[in-house]
Amino acid sequence: FYFVGRLVDILDQLPAERSWHALWAAAGPELVFMAVVVLVIRTVVVGLSALVDEQTITPGFYNLVRWQAHRHVSRQSYAFFQNDFAGRIATKVWQAGQATGDLMESFIEVVWFMIVYTVTTLALVAGLDLRLAVLVVIWISAFAWLAKLYLPASRKHAEETA
Repeated sequence: FYFVGRLVDILDQLPAERSWHALWAAAGPELVFMAVVVLVIRTVVVGLSALVDEQTITPGFYNLVRWQAHRHVSRQSYAFFQNDFAGRIATKVWQAGQATGDLMESFIEVVWFMIVYTVTTLALVAGLDLRLAVLVVIWISAFAWLAKLYLPASRKHAEETA
């Protein structure tokens, strides 16, 4: 957000009849810095985040869930195995890790983005006027209260439907 504001300020300070060379002379180093941050540093950070997630967290968590599902299946009665194909049971155990891991990753990403965007919004709005920040806090509180009020009923309805 800061870079967008700075770009607007830079372009606003430069008269319209000036050329690209004048823009480069007036704010060249700052524009290069912005480009490096956006194109290089951000790409490296996102890549490292994906690397850590896919190489360390994901395989261990998936296998943990698979072993728990395996232990649960191994405690079943003989009749349980007679009523289903072995390949289908093995596939369900294998897919349980992937499905649970994907669900947890999605949940963590959603919560993280909510926190980041809420804090960022509060910081930006508070920078403009603290009264606006108070309104945002009231809105967030009302949203949380409504979620607490309606989610249990929605969850119950979803369980009945499923």
